[in-house]
Amino acid sequence: MDDPAAFSMGTNLTSQIRGTRQAIQNLNSAKGLLNTADAGIASQISILQQMRDLALQAANGLLDSTQRSQLNKIFQGLREDLNQIALDTTFGDLHLLDRSLSKLTVQSGAGSDDHFDIELTGTRERDLFDFYIPTEASGTFSLASTLSMASPTPADPVGDPVVADLNNDNKLDMILTMTSPGGANNRKDIYLGNGDGTFYLASTVAAHSSSHHSPTLGDFTDDGILDMVITDTAFDQFLIYQGNGDGTFAFKQTLGAGNQYTGANEIKAYLVDENGDDYLDLAFSVGNTIFSYLAVGDGTFGAVITSPSTIGTNGASPIFADVNGDSIADALINSGPGSLLVVHFGDGDGTYTVSSTLVWGGTGFDKRTVLEDLDNDGDLDIVGMAPDYLYSNVLLNDGAGNYSVSDTITIPAGTEEVGVADINEDGYQDLVYSHPGNDYVLIALSNGAGSYAAVTTMNTVDSPLKPLLKDFNADGNIDMLVASNTALTIAIYLGNGTGEFTYSESMSTNVSGATQIGDTHFARRNGGLFTADFNNDNINDIYYKVYDNTDGNPSEVQIRLGNAIFEEIPASMDISTQTGAQALLDYLDGALDTLIGAQAKIAAQSSRLDFAVANNSGLLEAFESAESNMMDTDYAEEIAELVRNQILQQAQIAVLAQANLKAQLVMQLLR
Repeated sequence: MDDPAAFSMGTNLTSQIRGTRQAIQNLNSAKGLLNTADAGIASQISILQQMRDLALQAANGLLDSTQRSQLNKIFQGLREDLNQIALDTTFGDLHLLDRSLSKLTVQSGAGSDDHFDIELTGTRERDLFDFYIPTEASGTFSLASTLSMASPTPADPVGDPVVADLNNDNKLDMILTMTSPGGANNRKDIYLGNGDGTFYLASTVAAHSSSHHSPTLGDFTDDGILDMVITDTAFDQFLIYQGNGDGTFAFKQTLGAGNQYTGANEIKAYLVDENGDDYLDLAFSVGNTIFSYLAVGDGTFGAVITSPSTIGTNGASPIFADVNGDSIADALINSGPGSLLVVHFGDGDGTYTVSSTLVWGGTGFDKRTVLEDLDNDGDLDIVGMAPDYLYSNVLLNDGAGNYSVSDTITIPAGTEEVGVADINEDGYQDLVYSHPGNDYVLIALSNGAGSYAAVTTMNTVDSPLKPLLKDFNADGNIDMLVASNTALTIAIYLGNGTGEFTYSESMSTNVSGATQIGDTHFARRNGGLFTADFNNDNINDIYYKVYDNTDGNPSEVQIRLGNAIFEEIPASMDISTQTGAQALLDYLDGALDTLIGAQAKIAAQSSRLDFAVANNSGLLEAFESAESNMMDTDYAEEIAELVRNQILQQAQIAVLAQANLKAQLVMQLLR
């Protein structure tokens, strides 16, 4: 071929054609696998329906024991067949229904990123008839996994673990922020969850310096996939990463740089809608200045917008929320000198205007402001503490963002953090304060109108951090977990719904050389304890970081699953008695629902495979056409040229032969 560029493109097309053909074959094989699994499940559904018919017969009071015994023999045979199908349904060497193949990745295109995940449901007897079913939580926890900071490379974790579903598989994942001496291993470690409280390291995102904090997650592009903001105060910048939907992130943009954030060692990015366009914007504050970057909608942000405050000369710990009900983010900043809380209303364009100034009293400024609806009117009210920690103010919102003090609660010196929850089930939020200098927490019960009863003390662990208030034993009452920052233990206190708690048990972190629970800088602001449901059993699990700042001892994150109380179903699966047969009916129905759901899941995946095959077939046709245009020779033109050359050659031969003949005739005449 005379055109090298066309030849190169044609060669690439040839590779794509071959890859696409193979992808179509892969997809058709995957379709065959799904059809095999579907056939197995269809057989199980038929067997299960027969088992249910037999159970219904045996549940009839008109039968005698002999008749039920005969039915039970048939039932037990069907039960064996049901389980055997799950064990014997294979596609090649792959067992499809015995849970050994929970996920299978199929190469579905010519590119490395073209893949399709197939998920199958286990349908063994133990999967269909979970012989132990959870009825309620026990209020206790078991260690499920530990994420050590010694692997893959030594580093220290900073900030809090961030938990969210990063790959949309309905399983919670975790991001850990890591720093190391010299900055060689500064990074975000991204662990994807297995759905059982365990995780695997899926990817890392490198950080520019050791001064990077826990990332902020949000959907910048409204595509249903979480994106990430990394704050790097050493370089005065924010790094924007767009989520790919598989637990990895692609760098999009750098915001900031230029020393405008110098000295803001506690800077944190907030993702809020500042202009009412339904896209998340990026907001933060340094001192008394609010900075905003408005989202463009494609995962990037526009130029910085600044809103300097006219009140105070320094500030910290901003809170961004809609406090005046206009669906635009507002900002509350604790400021000084003096002890001030400055309320800024969002203007709807990324700028802010001071609305009011609330005076805490004392000197300095507080960093422990909490927003909650305390009087059940739908507005965000405020709980905060004076800088000397001798009293706590409660301020009610009038619905328009205007605040007034409704109560001042006297607290002992040294009280630091406050947790908010309805612990006595009267419909109003109560307050629980931690006192890390002693061994107790303080409880203030709401009177219902923004006022509170005098605080009472409750003995807990030594040096308690902020309590975690949730229902941990599924009885409808708020319970309390308190971490000791000296003993490195976590105590469980079960609530009775009246505002009182009973000690249940303590858990030891068992980390040699550890110095505290939670992050070095932020532990007392969140108690170091967090809750989530890692195994989708609707029971609160917990996770926390055990910090170690001594050489040679890595810090770690521990994940503990909430224990359930289980009810045993008839383990014999027997219908030889009327009572046993009746008890099995609900479980048989549940098993049928599981199989029908598994079949529907296969049908949905099969439909996607059909679409992928059709799409690849269209691509293949287009690729082959393009290759033909670039690589194929115009045979008609070449044949015509060949014939022309052959005629010319023959004519030349004829002329030469004629010339030779004439020469021979002349020679004959001369003789």
